[in-house]
Amino acid sequence: MKHLMILGGAALALAACDTGTTTTTRTVSATEANCLAAVAQQTGQPNVSTISVTPSEAGTSVMVQVEGAEAPWNCVANNDGSVAEVYYTSEG
Repeated sequence: MKHLMILGGAALALAACDTGTTTTTRTVSATEANCLAAVAQQTGQPNVSTISVTPSEAGTSVMVQVEGAEAPWNCVANNDGSVAEVYYTSEG
């Protein structure tokens, strides 16, 4: 019983240290990676991240956030993963 009380106290101490943050890892497809690289190359900005990935019968659209950009960039990739088009979504 004494061991259970000690272990219970240790568990409470560890629980108190929980910051509430969770790290999740997801797999990036070759198409998404190709799009991120293409946007980074076109913008000259290496800090890019995926906003969304939308597959379709014709290919895949990857919306990309570029550090410092006011609007997202869009990358359109073919079904084989090759990049067909990269463009800025803001007018002007």
